[in-house]
Amino acid sequence: SMYHNILGNLSEADAKAEIEGSISLIKQKTGTDQRHYAYPEGQPHHYTEHTIKILKNNGIICCPSAFPGVNSVSDNLFHLRRIIVRMFSLPFPFTDRRLTT
Repeated sequence: SMYHNILGNLSEADAKAEIEGSISLIKQKTGTDQRHYAYPEGQPHHYTEHTIKILKNNGIICCPSAFPGVNSVSDNLFHLRRIIVRMFSLPFPFTDRRLTT
């Protein structure tokens, strides 16, 4: 979203402005249409069915969440799970001193 606000916490109008503003800005800067999006923070309570409707109305076809797991071909493309990748079992941004020395 424009300011990485949690879309599920916003009014429908504010969520629409956040989503459409970010899609418009990316198109303006890259010259390409967006087809994929990611929910800020991506937990199940961070987006709503209204969020998904706004995304679909703006040409988005896929939006992964941030909850862990694997997907099957029959899964909803707006509720996709992720395999979280970590380096040396450390969360991003990998601030372990071993990596900087």
